[in-house]
Amino acid sequence: MKPLRLVISAFGPYAGRTEIDFTLLGEQGLYLITGDTGAGKTMLFDALTYALYGETSGGSRDGKMLRSQYADGDTPTFVELTFKYNEQEYVVRRNPEYERPAKRGGGMTTEKAAAILEYPDDRAPVTKMSAVTPAIVELLGLNYQQFVQIAMIAQGRFRELLETDTEKRRAIFSKLFHTYFYKDVQEKIKTAYNQNKSRLEELKRSLAQSFNGIKCREEYAEQGVKLNQWAASAYAGRSVEVMELLQEILTLDTAKLAEMEQSKHDLDAQLGSVKEKLQVVQNYQELANNLAVAQKRVELVTPEVEQLQKQQEDEEKTLESMGSAEAELQRVQTVYNDLQQRFPKIAPANVAVVAEKNISEEITKAQQGLAGVESLQAELQNKLQSYKALDEQAIRVELQQKKLDDLRSAYKQALDKYRTLSDKQDALEAAFLGAQAGIMAQNLAEGVPCPVCGSVHHPQLAMVAHSVPNEAQVKQAKAEAEQAKAKKDGLYGEGVNQRRTLDEAQSLLAEQGKALVGEETVTGIHQAVAIKEQETAHRLEELNNKVGSALGLCRVAVNEAQKQVAARLAQENKLKGMQKNLQQREKELQELHGRVQSLTEQLAQAQVPQGDEQLETLAQELQQKLTEADKACKAVFADIAKNKDIQGEAGGTQQQLSACEAENQWLRTLSDTVNGNLTGKQRVDLETYIQMTYFDRIIRKANIRLTNMTKGQYELHREAVENADNKRSKTGLELEVIDHYSGKSRSVKTLSGGESFLASLALALGLADEVQANAGGIRMDTMFVDEGFGSLDGDALQQAVQTLQGLSEGSRLVGIISHVQDLQDMIERKVVVTKNHTAGGVGSSVTIQTP
Repeated sequence: MKPLRLVISAFGPYAGRTEIDFTLLGEQGLYLITGDTGAGKTMLFDALTYALYGETSGGSRDGKMLRSQYADGDTPTFVELTFKYNEQEYVVRRNPEYERPAKRGGGMTTEKAAAILEYPDDRAPVTKMSAVTPAIVELLGLNYQQFVQIAMIAQGRFRELLETDTEKRRAIFSKLFHTYFYKDVQEKIKTAYNQNKSRLEELKRSLAQSFNGIKCREEYAEQGVKLNQWAASAYAGRSVEVMELLQEILTLDTAKLAEMEQSKHDLDAQLGSVKEKLQVVQNYQELANNLAVAQKRVELVTPEVEQLQKQQEDEEKTLESMGSAEAELQRVQTVYNDLQQRFPKIAPANVAVVAEKNISEEITKAQQGLAGVESLQAELQNKLQSYKALDEQAIRVELQQKKLDDLRSAYKQALDKYRTLSDKQDALEAAFLGAQAGIMAQNLAEGVPCPVCGSVHHPQLAMVAHSVPNEAQVKQAKAEAEQAKAKKDGLYGEGVNQRRTLDEAQSLLAEQGKALVGEETVTGIHQAVAIKEQETAHRLEELNNKVGSALGLCRVAVNEAQKQVAARLAQENKLKGMQKNLQQREKELQELHGRVQSLTEQLAQAQVPQGDEQLETLAQELQQKLTEADKACKAVFADIAKNKDIQGEAGGTQQQLSACEAENQWLRTLSDTVNGNLTGKQRVDLETYIQMTYFDRIIRKANIRLTNMTKGQYELHREAVENADNKRSKTGLELEVIDHYSGKSRSVKTLSGGESFLASLALALGLADEVQANAGGIRMDTMFVDEGFGSLDGDALQQAVQTLQGLSEGSRLVGIISHVQDLQDMIERKVVVTKNHTAGGVGSSVTIQTP
C-alpha cells in the first residue's frame, strides 16, 4: 500500500483543509517529516491510520478528541486518503462524531461518525461505518496491529520491545502472530485435567460413601474392626481390600440366614402341631354353639309361621267377598265408548258422584233419554243451514239493490256531463261558422261578386271576432260530446239489466222467505231468521247438555269400576306376597329342623377334647418366637441385599476410578508440559515455545541491520532457557546482546542511549519484516520512523540512515519524523509542518520541499 494523497480537515492541529500530495516525493527513497515541536508531524500518520482503520497510530486518541480546537464552526472534520494497492487507486474517507453549530435554530448538534470506501471499478462503495474497516482488512490483508508494526516505528516505543520481559513480549507476539490459539490449547488441556481431577475426587468420595453403607453385624468383631480402621482414612488405597472384606461379610450373612431359616422352620412345625390340637377344641365348641343357635331359631320361627298362615286365610276371605269387578268395568266402558262414537264433539259434563248401587240405573235412564236425540239434532242442524242460506240470499238482494242505486247515480252524472259537452260543441260550431263570413269579407271589394250571394255591392261587411275557434277545437269538442254520450247510453243499458236481475232476486227471496219464516221483505227476513236461529241453537244446546250429562254419568261409572278392579288387583297382589313370604318362612323352618338334626348327629360323633387348658398359651408363645425369628431373618436378608447393592455399585465405581486415575496421570503430564509446569524444568509453555521460533527469526533479521549499523560490534541473542536465573517465572523470550569486541554477552539494558536506539531500530525493522511475512507475503510500499535519532553521533546516524535507505529500495517510501538538523542536511525531500499564529487564525500547515 502506498499513499498518494492525504486530505485533512479540522483534524488535530490542522484547523482548515490541508492536502499532502505524496506523489511529489517520488516513487521511492527517504523523505523527512520535520517542523515545529507540536505542529502535528506524528498527526499525519495518525490521520493515515484513522482513515484506514478508524484508530490513531498510538491508540491514545479516540474519535471525539480528533476535532480541531482551532477550526471554525462551518469547517467539517474528516480525513480522506487516496492510496495505491496492486496498481489500483482507492479512496477512503472517514469522520469522527463531534459537536458542531446547528444550521437551523441555533445551538449545537452532533455530527454522526461516518465512513466510505470507493473502489476503482464498478463495485458499489462501502458506506456502512461497521463495514469499512473489515473491507480495508480484506483488501490489504493486514489488521490495525499488523499495519502499525509494519508501517510505523512509533515515537517512544523503540526500547519497548527491546527491554521488555518474557510476559510482556508474549502479549505482543500473541496479537502479532496469533499465537493465542496455542494458549487456547493450553487452557483446554488444563481444563480437561482439572475436570478429570474433579471427577477422580468425586469417584473417590462416591466409593467412600458406598463403603460407609456396608452392614456388618456385631458378632463379626474382626471384620468390624478392620472396616472402622479403614473408614477413618476414607478407605484411601484400600478399595480392593474393602471389596474382599465385603464379600467375606456376605458369605457370613448367607450362612447365618440359612441357620435362622432352619430354626424358623422348626418353630413353624411345632406351632402347626399345637394349632391342630386347638382346632379339635374349636370344632367341638363350634358344633355345640351352632346346635344351640339352630334350636333357638326354631323356637322363634314356628309361631311366626303360624301367624302368617292365619293372616293368609283372612285375606283370601276378603278377596272372595269383593266379587268380579272386570265384567262391570267392561259393561260401562262399552256404553261409554258407544256414546263417544255417536257424539264425538260433545264433552262429558261434570256430575256428582252417585251411590254405587244407582250407577247402573242412571246409565239405563241416560241411554233411554238419548233415543231420538241424533235425528232431532240433524233436523235442527238442517234448519240452521236453511236459515243461514235464506239470510245470505237477503244479503245478496241488498247488494244488488245497492249496485242498481250506484248505476243510477253514475247515469245521472254521465247525462249531465253529456249535456254540458253537447252545449259546448254547439257553441264552438256556431262561432266557427260565424267567423267564416268575416274571413270571406276580408277579401271582398266593391264590384267584386260575393261568393255566397253573387252581389257586387257590399254595403256592410261582416267582421271577424277577436277570439275564433279553429277547426281542430271544433272537432275535439265534438269527439268529447260523442264519448260522453256513449258512456251515458252504456250506463243506461246496465241499469236496465240490473233492474231486471233485482226484480227476479226479490221475487225468489219473497217466495222462500214466506215459505220458511213467513216474511217476504229483506228486513223482515233478517229479523225472522235471527229469531229462528236463536231458538234452534237453544234447542241444540239443551240436547248437547243432555248428551253431556249421559257421558258424564258413564265416565263416573267407568272410574268407579276401574277403582274396584284396582282394589281387587291390589288384594290379589297382597295375597300373593303373603303366600310367597309364608312359603319362604315354612321352607326356612323346615331347613332349621334339618340343621338341628344334622348338628345333633355331628356332635354325637365328634371327638371330645381333653387337657386343652395349656394349648392356647403354648400356641401364643410359639407364635411370638416365630414372629421374632421371621423379623431376624428379614433383618439379615435386608443386610445381604444392601451389601449386594453396595458390592455392585462400588464395583462399577471402582472400574471408573481405575480408568479415571490412568487418564489423570497422562493428562497431568500433558497439562504440565504445555503449560510449563514440569517439576525441575524451565517454565516454558506451548505458546511461548511457538513464539520463541518467531522471535529467533526476528532476531536473525534484526542482526543483519544491527551488525551493519554497529560495524560488527553488537549482535542480539535470545537467552537460552537453561541459563535463566528464575525457574519459577515464565522464560524463553528474554533478550541479551553479544559484544563481539569483548567476546561477552550482557543485558540489552546495559546499552547506551544511541546503542539502544540502533538495537531497537534493528529489532523493530526485523519485527516489521516478520509480521509482513506472516501476513501472507504482503509488501508495504511506505513506512514511517518517528524520532529517536537525536541520541546518535554522526557516524551512527549515518549508518542508521544508510540502513533505512536500504529499506527504501524498489518502490518503497520511508518517512523519518525528526527534529535532528543533521537529518535535514542528509535528506533533501522534506514534508515541513509549520505552526501558524497569524491574524488569519491558528493552526498548522504543510509544505513539501523537493530538490
